[in-house]
Amino acid sequence: MSKAGCLANAWLRRLAFAASVPVLVCGSNVPLAHACKQVAPTPHTLDPAAQATDSTAPGIPTVTVTFVRRGKGPETNYSSCSQSASSCDDLGSIALQLSAQDDQTPTDKLGYQIELAAGQLPSGMTLPPTPVRTMGGTIPLSWNDGASDDQESISFSLEVRAVDLAGNFGPATTVEVHDGGSGGCSVGPRPLSAWSTTTLAIWLFARLLRGRRRAGRKAPEGA
Repeated sequence: MSKAGCLANAWLRRLAFAASVPVLVCGSNVPLAHACKQVAPTPHTLDPAAQATDSTAPGIPTVTVTFVRRGKGPETNYSSCSQSASSCDDLGSIALQLSAQDDQTPTDKLGYQIELAAGQLPSGMTLPPTPVRTMGGTIPLSWNDGASDDQESISFSLEVRAVDLAGNFGPATTVEVHDGGSGGCSVGPRPLSAWSTTTLAIWLFARLLRGRRRAGRKAPEGA
């Protein structure tokens, strides 16, 4: 579909939505539901005893992206004419599930070095500069993604290596991270505000009434 057609479809969908929702004028105050708590990965530490005896590197790790969460805008309850949000709404996060094997270091004591292999990280995301350990087999990566439903797509690859208690780095593997963002016709204008939607709904309703009145005046007598 051309860019012009994509824009037209986006506006038509918004106009149809504006005509179907109740005409409400809602306040702009959005209470925050709770404070957001982010958990940083645990840094990997070395064991001097292992450094003195262990020279064998871990095996290649297995890495899976279990979920990608994007920032979101406030949720509107039209029945009560209110909006709700939380301080976590602007949080973007990625969860990596990792595992590897080593001849001496237990699985839960292994660290993982995570580096960018290809593509571009989301704006605001930084990778751990040193190896980190998993929390229950998972390493979370987060960034400020903006409290909006209008999100750009992201696509990049990460290179991951396991490191044991002696500091031996194993071979690398790569994992791809993709998210389509808002999806669909994302080239169009940003979503309409509550005031814009209300104005459009009133305008469309007035046009509908005017059309019906004109049709009534033109109807033949005795019809």
